[in-house]
Formats: sequence, structure tokens, C-alpha cells
Amino acid sequence: MALCQSCQGKHTLNVPGKCTSCGSLTTHFAYALCDACSAKQDECEWCQTPLSAGASSPLAATQAGVFFVTCRDVDDGKTFKMRIGEEIHVTLPEDQYAWREWDVKSVPYGLKVKTRGNFVPDQGNPQFGTRTIILEVRASGNYLLELHEVQRSWSWGWGGGSSGGGQPIPGGKIWKANFDIK
Repeated sequence: MALCQSCQGKHTLNVPGKCTSCGSLTTHFAYALCDACSAKQDECEWCQTPLSAGASSPLAATQAGVFFVTCRDVDDGKTFKMRIGEEIHVTLPEDQYAWREWDVKSVPYGLKVKTRGNFVPDQGNPQFGTRTIILEVRASGNYLLELHEVQRSWSWGWGGGSSGGGQPIPGGKIWKANFDIK
């Protein structure tokens, strides 16, 4: 069983599911990949996050043609080289029962928050899911981006989170990455 660090603490029913890659059975119904596809793709069976420490998302483009890089929890502490006009998509796991969500601690000068994103529940178990915070790269320089867990301030329904500004949770998780903008 190949699970990322975030998914190792999650619990789900011990009922087989269907692999989204090859169609064979998975160990648990909430898993997206079977053991073989997880090993072949080097991705977590549950959330499909890259398992290798050095595996970060390559530069991709939105439908509008804006280039972006996706950063995940395994990218904590890394440095990314980017250019003005590109976007940073930080996708981090959340547990709805913990009443915590991710927010930007402070926005560095050369970056601008485009959206704090909504909680996207896992199809197999809606208690768990992810939030993607998108930032625009606006000026050259070296910037430290820091996200932290805050107390969730909205009700059930997964519709909030766009206002941000929640209170930091003492002892909560922190995610950091450096961005070298040219």
C-alpha cells in the first residue's frame, strides 16, 4: 500500500473500489489507484499526490494560456524558479472534521492572491479533500510564501473559504516554499 504522508492517517471502509487508471480493484473504495498503478505512476493510492520527494508538478498552462506550477504538501521547503505573469497553485489536504483550513499567512510583495479556493471533497470520503490557493506572480525577486492552518469560520456545505483571514491555530501545520522570480 503506497500512501503519501497526509493520507496515512485517513480511514475509510475496507471495501474494494475501482482504479481510475486501469480499472482493476483497489484496496479500499476511496482509493483512486490500485497498488500496481500507484507504484508505476509513483503516486499516492488515495489522492494521487507524487510520492517521490523530488517530484513536483511541472509547469503547465491554464485554458487561458497562463503558465502555472502546482505545489503540494510534499513540496514544503522547496524553491521554485518562476517568471512574472505565471501562477502558483498550492494544493493542500484538509480534514473537514478537524475544523481547520489553509490560508496565506502574509502575501509577499511580488505575489497576489487570486483565489483562496473552496474545499474539494474526496469522492470516496467527503471528510477529506483538498484546497487550492492560487497566487499571481507580479514582480521579480525572492519570496517566501507561508501558509498555515486557521480555524474554519464557515458552515458546512463546502462553499466558503474565499474570504480568508482566519485565526492561526496554535501548533497548527505550516507550509512554506521559496519562489525565485525572474
